[in-house]
Amino acid sequence: MDAAFSSERQESVHLGRIRVVGVPVHIVAPSEVDTIIVQALQGEKPFQIVFLRLWDLMRAKWNREYKRMLEQAGLVLPVSRAILFGARFQQKRLPIRYSPFDFLIRTLAMLERHGRSLYVLGGNPRDLKRVDGNLRQTFPGIRVLGRYIGTYPKAHHESILTALRKASPDFTFIGPGPAERERWVARNRAFLPSGIYLWSEEVFDILADKRRRIPREAFERGTDSVVEGFQRPWRVLRLPVYAFYVLLLLYHRMRHY
Repeated sequence: MDAAFSSERQESVHLGRIRVVGVPVHIVAPSEVDTIIVQALQGEKPFQIVFLRLWDLMRAKWNREYKRMLEQAGLVLPVSRAILFGARFQQKRLPIRYSPFDFLIRTLAMLERHGRSLYVLGGNPRDLKRVDGNLRQTFPGIRVLGRYIGTYPKAHHESILTALRKASPDFTFIGPGPAERERWVARNRAFLPSGIYLWSEEVFDILADKRRRIPREAFERGTDSVVEGFQRPWRVLRLPVYAFYVLLLLYHRMRHY
């Protein structure tokens, strides 16, 4: 570990956390991200980062396992503007939205500056090779300790956990493939080495050149949902769930009067 990285040990950030309709969400300023990553790498347990969209927040209301995963996660970052609206409606501190792609790139850039290590799990052989190649080309200073497809047979599950324990990467990036999706980390938490774990099918597909990233300007303006609506029109079927979200907000607001 280099001196610059070691010097950051003196810093400490206490994560703020609120609940939007009972679901935990962290409040993290952009200036605190690097310090939080340092703290996570110094920890002795797996540190999971979760990108939370409104659909995921609502899923936590009826899926106990998913809700438990959010409670245990080291960092739950909101992506949807609707989550910020919910926090404001409940008269709570406003969290900050994060673009999954930009957050991952910033984190990998920091890891590269300090010569940290990476493991990639996800996708089919072709997509995984493309993601691995793009990461190595963009971040040549990161030590890629290994990679494995996400669509692996169940018989290989223990071998993957063993490989991760032996490699003990600082950061494990997980994409599509594992049936448990982001819950793969929570379900295998007891068998994983310390380090940071992040699942994002969206970012994995972008790095595999299968999906176009949302323009940063659109995300900052809050029009990213419009862009995604054109790219994935079937999401209009989720409107009843979003309507239920509004009812939950009203219920939680009235409980505090």
